[in-house]
Amino acid sequence: MRFKVISAVTDIQVIAKGTGVDIRQHLNHIYAGGRKANWRKLKGIAIVEYTNGEQ
Repeated sequence: MRFKVISAVTDIQVIAKGTGVDIRQHLNHIYAGGRKANWRKLKGIAIVEYTNGEQ
């Protein structure tokens, strides 16, 4: 389901880093020009609005 972020993302926490990020090779290839980057998987809290109008 698609959504739009309405508020700022707060209470951000790291939930995986380094070898814990399963798709790091793909991310390095696409976004880091093939070089190794320090990828982190994050979670946070925000208010969103879905395409059907629900928040």
